[in-house]
Amino acid sequence: AIRQQLLKVGTIRDVRLIVATLSKPTASTSIPRTLALLDILANSGSKFESQTLGRKPTGLKRMLDHEADEIAAATANVFAAWRTSEVGNDLVALLQDQTRSPNVREAASEALAKFGETQYLERLQTLAGNGDIETRYLALVGLADADVELGVEAATKLFTLELEAG
Repeated sequence: AIRQQLLKVGTIRDVRLIVATLSKPTASTSIPRTLALLDILANSGSKFESQTLGRKPTGLKRMLDHEADEIAAATANVFAAWRTSEVGNDLVALLQDQTRSPNVREAASEALAKFGETQYLERLQTLAGNGDIETRYLALVGLADADVELGVEAATKLFTLELEAG
């Protein structure tokens, strides 16, 4: 119901209100409501420019650490939609965090890829070639999403190493 109402209104004021609400450390909305609000923010990333918003939604950064994996992943999707590269290092750390679910880590990888910035593409390339196997695969997902040629190159190296090892 809340999503339908906001989609009808769809103004930058609504977006600012959602960011302000979710950015509060004391925000205690339910998981379904939080997911609906994050979904609206992600969808609005293509509708509005960050200049229109006045700032990028970096205030949501704490939600990357949310105990509910779906909220952390949805937050990464918001950052991807708004091209919020200021949280790139936090997303790299999330991608490398083996205690988080693969869905959260994959969302972090895909967000890094959507930034399209050389520094994050290089980090994905490095992670796709080094470290634990799950992180390598998840980094490969983002890398392939950003640049097919780099993704194929990294995948070839990864699969060659697996064949040699196994």
